[in-house]
Amino acid sequence: MWLFGAAGSGNSRETARRLLRYAVEEAWDIRELPRIAVEQRGKPWFPDHPDCHFNLSHSGSYVFCGLADVPIGVDIEETVPRKDALAHYIMDLAELAAYCEHPDQDEMVYTLWTLKESYVKCTGEGISYPPQAAMKASVFDIGSGQAVKSNREGFSFKSFSGKGWRAAVCIQGEKEIPHIQWVLS
Repeated sequence: MWLFGAAGSGNSRETARRLLRYAVEEAWDIRELPRIAVEQRGKPWFPDHPDCHFNLSHSGSYVFCGLADVPIGVDIEETVPRKDALAHYIMDLAELAAYCEHPDQDEMVYTLWTLKESYVKCTGEGISYPPQAAMKASVFDIGSGQAVKSNREGFSFKSFSGKGWRAAVCIQGEKEIPHIQWVLS
């Protein structure tokens, strides 16, 4: 598994494509970016390389790319102050109780959001209608040092944070998840 991130200015969609091209060559020694298709619910894949799984996310000036030999989902969010309504939209009752007690509620919202979105991107189910059902169905307990426990068995999760951003990875199976390699900054 490989994780790549980029931060900068300009078109984040174009940066995401450049980052994916770079990552595919670094990880799999594939010189040209393979043809990309999209599943029914929006999950991208390489039809000519079905065992090469990838996922992309971009927010603000940040881009995040994950590659693996099994399904993977990634999410990155540029952090800005949020309204409390988002917490009620994505959290189940246990998560809401922890949120109310958390000293940095914005941090918790972004951490939970990225974990939940990485899961629905990994499985390919996407944020289906009603979107809060998909978000509330995955319940997370975030421990110290970004340790993550979930009710979603058969998946591994990791949360990341930096100044101005939060990110998460979900991968199928019990896997050790590496750190993000920041490139193209």
